[in-house]
Amino acid sequence: MALTSLLLALSVTLFAEEKITEFNVVSDEWETCTEKDGSGMYFDLMRAIYEPLGIKVEFKLMPYARTVFTVKEKKADAFTASYLNEQEWAVYPKNWFDLDIVLAIFPKGKYKEFKGQSSLEGKKVAWLREFTLDKYLKVKVEHREVNNRQSGFALLDAGKIDFWIDPAVLLDPEWKNLTVKKEDYELHEFLYLPMSMAFANTPKGKNSPNCGTHEWLNSTNLARCRRYIRNTTGLPIRWTRKVNQSIRTR
Repeated sequence: MALTSLLLALSVTLFAEEKITEFNVVSDEWETCTEKDGSGMYFDLMRAIYEPLGIKVEFKLMPYARTVFTVKEKKADAFTASYLNEQEWAVYPKNWFDLDIVLAIFPKGKYKEFKGQSSLEGKKVAWLREFTLDKYLKVKVEHREVNNRQSGFALLDAGKIDFWIDPAVLLDPEWKNLTVKKEDYELHEFLYLPMSMAFANTPKGKNSPNCGTHEWLNSTNLARCRRYIRNTTGLPIRWTRKVNQSIRTR
């Protein structure tokens, strides 16, 4: 399998200093990525990395905030997925395996045009409490965090916020659970955030993410990973010059 060969090549030095037979990964439940039945793109990637090395991967699902706390307390080896360098205490690989496309959402007709982050400057903006999106914004906004999407859209419709911010891949399957209709809003991509595993700050964690240099992103290996993500999720992931520029300037 091409994916297995790719990730095995990236992982040959993972555990050179210590013999490991088991690796514990915690994650929130995300459709197509980390499913209750053990399927999903992220779980498949982890198995492809570790199982050829004779390492059994154990997965446990829990709310995102709890995954972060569990790994920080060194009660698990890694959580997935995390924005690259999101947590100051965590150990991150040099490469990322997925990209979060973040949307700015507002009622149709409210603004004549959207010019990316500059349109957010000085505005009232909200997002889900579990995300730390403020650190990725280059403009100052008046932000607030809410507990669920329904509350966020209620604030948006009432004019109490100007924009609702949400990762596209997480919002898309939730429209059916909301009382609002997607066609009543404008959705604009404006942030492209690399995602990876976040490892515990332990000898085991520090030896884990040694998967090469940033140059790997320009190799044929990245093209294989792109195809795998697209074929597994069916999502049109956009790996464009615009995305790469966003990554380089972060």
